[in-house]
Amino acid sequence: MADRIVGERYRLEKRLGRGGTATVWRGVDLDTGDRVAVKVLDPEQAARPVVVERLRREAQTVAHLDHPNIVASHAAGVDDDGGFLAMELVDGPTVADLLTVHGQLPVERAVAIAEQVSDALAAAHAAGVIHRDIKPGNLLVDGAGVVKVCDFGIARLQVRDGSALTSHSETVGTCEYMAPEQATGEPVDARTDLYALGCVLHAMLTGRPPFLGETAMAVLHQHLERAPVPVRALRSDVPAELDHLIGRLLAKSQGDRPATATEVRDALAAIRAMPGADAATVVLPRTPPRPIGRHRMRVALPVWMSSAAMSLRQYWIAMVSAAAILATVVTVAVVVAGEEPSGTPAAAPVPGPATVTAQARLEPSDVPPTPAASPKATPSAPAGRAPAATPMERVAALASLIERQIDKGELDPVAGRDLLRQVDRASDWLKGGRDSKAVERLHEVDARLGELLRDGKVSRTGFNALNIVDSIIAAIT
Repeated sequence: MADRIVGERYRLEKRLGRGGTATVWRGVDLDTGDRVAVKVLDPEQAARPVVVERLRREAQTVAHLDHPNIVASHAAGVDDDGGFLAMELVDGPTVADLLTVHGQLPVERAVAIAEQVSDALAAAHAAGVIHRDIKPGNLLVDGAGVVKVCDFGIARLQVRDGSALTSHSETVGTCEYMAPEQATGEPVDARTDLYALGCVLHAMLTGRPPFLGETAMAVLHQHLERAPVPVRALRSDVPAELDHLIGRLLAKSQGDRPATATEVRDALAAIRAMPGADAATVVLPRTPPRPIGRHRMRVALPVWMSSAAMSLRQYWIAMVSAAAILATVVTVAVVVAGEEPSGTPAAAPVPGPATVTAQARLEPSDVPPTPAASPKATPSAPAGRAPAATPMERVAALASLIERQIDKGELDPVAGRDLLRQVDRASDWLKGGRDSKAVERLHEVDARLGELLRDGKVSRTGFNALNIVDSIIAAIT
């Protein structure tokens, strides 16, 4: 659809990439003649209020930020063909592209990139913004070596009264770069982004993130339970100081990580200045301040009711592993067991820039999990696999599937919320050791699903996705 004009101002010229809900185009601003990047929602996605709200949120979030290492947004709106977001055009690859080509980066370049990302995060965190999806695909590098952080579509923005635009219990992100607290739906803060940065550093230096697995469930189980292999054990030319910093960034507990992105930036700068560093390689490019007033952020999107995630009850948020929560957005099969890997390539594929939420990213990897320094594998589980999901995890999986079908428009929201209440009661009974009561409640859920299908309140697609109640009952009994 080249030569199409969106927002009565931006002409699309060349497609640059495609994500789960939108396509990014190289375009031109007809008012100023400037080259821009334009994210355009797919027509079917533009009809979904939650997706348009996410685009509006991205525009609103970036409007709070003005930093040379953060991609600037110029305008956002909705036209006859759907929603769009016009942004600064960065002429260069993503870090994911660099890793695809090179496998791993020189130590000096990896440090330089991470230092700039830390500077961008320091600015975002100072403005109350938690990115929540720092990964190689969201880091652009222009021809001068300037790094630009992009895609704030799932960022959490703290407003003045201290509330957030997104729910604490909303599980979003990319599994290979997701902090433990983010994966389990617990509150996130600046240190959540720093964990992701540690994963990115690991990927830049070794060619792969710290944890890989056949399924999202396997990956997230490792984030929660396994210690990462030290980078120096995989690459001997990494300085001990950098290896130690990455270890701190990848600490399971937020309190054990560096407190701020500024602290990380300063540590990286000190490593970059160490004797023996190649100054020609590691000197950061000068990034002039962004001109003020040249582009005024314009948000012209309609106001939608925010699609607030149903509250995930605290008792099973603490108990349920992130593996079970996110595995549900892949396929029902992921909840039970992953597919066998087809091979083991020399370098693991690095997730690309397409992801907006975890739902768009959770695909099986062809690379078996990284061996852990101190694995906590269940003895009965086959080597390289996550343990089978427990009944509690399966019930949590069903709850997440219900929320997903509501979000996709496959399930009537009122009926869906009623189902969630029933599933919550089943969780209550399971937690209290009343398995028979839980089974009784789940039979009611199963019967209700059949009624909703007959009444047209759940689509056939949604019904098939939720048709796992019998397997949950079998797991309990």
